[in-house]
Amino acid sequence: MRRLPTLALTLGLSALVAVAAVDALRGSGEPPPRAEDRGPVTGDSGQEDEPQRSAIVVEPAAPTASRIEDHAELADRLRRNAVGGTLYLSADGCLEWNVRRLRALRLPELRLSEGPRSRTCSFTVSADGEDAAGEEAVWSPEVPILAAETDADELEVIDVEHARRLRLAGSVPAFKPDGTLTHVRAGKVVEWRADCAGAGVIVSPSISFAPRQIGPNCALTAVARTELERALPSGDRLRSVDALVWADSSRMLAVLRTAEGSWLAAYENGRSLGYANRLVSPSTKPPRADPVGMYVALSPGGYLEVYDRDGLRAWGSSIQAAAYDWSPDGDWLAYAAGGNVFLVRTSDWTTRFSLPVSTEGLAWRQEVRNRPRR
Repeated sequence: MRRLPTLALTLGLSALVAVAAVDALRGSGEPPPRAEDRGPVTGDSGQEDEPQRSAIVVEPAAPTASRIEDHAELADRLRRNAVGGTLYLSADGCLEWNVRRLRALRLPELRLSEGPRSRTCSFTVSADGEDAAGEEAVWSPEVPILAAETDADELEVIDVEHARRLRLAGSVPAFKPDGTLTHVRAGKVVEWRADCAGAGVIVSPSISFAPRQIGPNCALTAVARTELERALPSGDRLRSVDALVWADSSRMLAVLRTAEGSWLAAYENGRSLGYANRLVSPSTKPPRADPVGMYVALSPGGYLEVYDRDGLRAWGSSIQAAAYDWSPDGDWLAYAAGGNVFLVRTSDWTTRFSLPVSTEGLAWRQEVRNRPRR
């Protein structure tokens, strides 16, 4: 994972302004042709995992326009498949550091409006859809707070609503589903809680990492270095933790880097499950856990792959996705590639919809706004 040079946070409002060109959206009722598996993934046991159940190839666009499905018909098909929420897409003609509003595509109506302002073409969006930041920033699922690496071994936490900032030593921030902040420090994973019994570091910031949190925040060890290393093959030493993602409050998955390559390992209540799945190469995008806690999406070498909560590969693709995110209910995985946004149904890993919208970033959120718009 590359380090984030700046937070690239832009605060702004989303005035809902209808835009044209929504009728250009179309759907594909049948999945595209499948590709051959790019090769088995092996763990430290040396045995091959089960081959991918399906893989997706994005065919080049035909030189002549194909039949464009009727807007109302596509919206009706999305509605029948219970596809909802808002897809946030990069601005038309997006240029890095050119402050523009994201596009917000409401599903299933296919109504296009303006989203929050963004300085980057690849981005993340807060849980309520009000604010955007760079793609390596992580947002609390509970309150409008983000965390991101700034410099070596330092990260910044920003309370957007109250315009407060806090710097902490460490790297690789990640939020639990309940809003607890975690990150890597001194080779171990620490978490910040209001319960200070046995805490190693106590601070009293003006930021509350989670709702209803009262009093000082305390850094407690969530996963010790010895437990992180216990997942690695014998003799392989941990060099760095490249990513953290929480499936739920107790199950964590970590991308570990060693001299032999990158590994994905799962941990339960701070304990290693005892094995790691080797990745073909480091992931080029931050991992995304689905809201239900069943799967995690990664992009080893740029190729989109899905792993289950045990760190085993469940699905993979032979395409390189520019961005990806899960639907709010966890039933769909959206990814951008080849000038389209594809919606993959997670019950059978088939592509059910193809929206010809070009974007370099992607976020899928519920239509929830709890804050008054500024």
